[in-house]
Amino acid sequence: MKKLFLSFAIVTMSVALFAQQLVPPMPSSGSLNYTGKKLYEVSPKTPTDTLGWTSTSIPCFGSPTPNIYQLGMADSLGNGCGYWFGVNYDNTIAHPYGLDYYGMGYVVSGNIGIEGIIAMIGGKHVLVGGASSYLELMIYELATDQTITASGVKGLGPDAYGGSPLATVNLLTSAIDTTWATVSGMNYVGLPSVIPMNADFAVVANFAPMRIATDTAYMLCDEPGNHGGLNYSFCCIDPSTYYWLTINYATGGSYDVNISLFAVIDANYVGINDEGYFQGLKMTTSPNPATDVLSVEYALQYSGNVKAQILNGNGQLVREVSFGEQTIGDYYKENINISDLAPGNYFLSLMNNGNRLTKKFIVE
Repeated sequence: MKKLFLSFAIVTMSVALFAQQLVPPMPSSGSLNYTGKKLYEVSPKTPTDTLGWTSTSIPCFGSPTPNIYQLGMADSLGNGCGYWFGVNYDNTIAHPYGLDYYGMGYVVSGNIGIEGIIAMIGGKHVLVGGASSYLELMIYELATDQTITASGVKGLGPDAYGGSPLATVNLLTSAIDTTWATVSGMNYVGLPSVIPMNADFAVVANFAPMRIATDTAYMLCDEPGNHGGLNYSFCCIDPSTYYWLTINYATGGSYDVNISLFAVIDANYVGINDEGYFQGLKMTTSPNPATDVLSVEYALQYSGNVKAQILNGNGQLVREVSFGEQTIGDYYKENINISDLAPGNYFLSLMNNGNRLTKKFIVE
């Protein structure tokens, strides 16, 4: 089994330059060695929305440092060749190919049901693709021997060798929202059916269909070091051929980050009366459908400052309410006024120090 090893240096340049330069070629067969890649760091942007876990033991997106980054990639000659966590290719080798697959691992305590995927996309540049251009999003179980970890040994990773993804959905390039700088800018895609899960899993994005269509898009990551060396963010060229690598290992430890891929949990799971937690939270909302008031009951696995955000069906932030500092061991109930919201589908996200549990509800 072939392993990939990556090393990087850090320089700076403008992201806009990438969008203009990047015209990926059609892929061809052959192996790819990313040794010598350099990483472009773009000035951080303060997000209007973050998702993730508490900083005590599990990955958290945008916590404890809230900055969000767009990371571009360069080939071994220093030429811009695309983005980390998005479309890229290397035209300095004999067989150009892209680092297409990126995954974000989730920690589960108890039983959950996954009903959809949210991807925060930092930007896109549509060249030719049209209707044939899309981002493939998947749910994978985690296996114990699919990833090269920061220590150079095999560890947790998407179970690509053990079978097909548990679910696969497509997000059309033409439908991707990139307005994260002014609103939350998250893209939601529902799964065909709810996926029951009682173990750690990964949300995976495959940019190959977009690269083949010669379009460009990229996800975001949080502050280098926020990931805490936990080896729950992954990258891979071809999950049917190569091992996955942890982002921490792939970048030599200097870019230990979380990726902007998130799961939406079905309302029937991780309720206030259930034993387990997801991302350190459990929550029940009622009624559903709701009209004037949405009631939120919740409990915490970790103490911290709690707030709730309401996103519309397109992932845009429409309401934020602070509940203040809360402690573990207690159950809480809050009412949120939604009388001014138009009828439709919404998401309620309960947040605690970078930790978030997101569920869908309906306004009538």
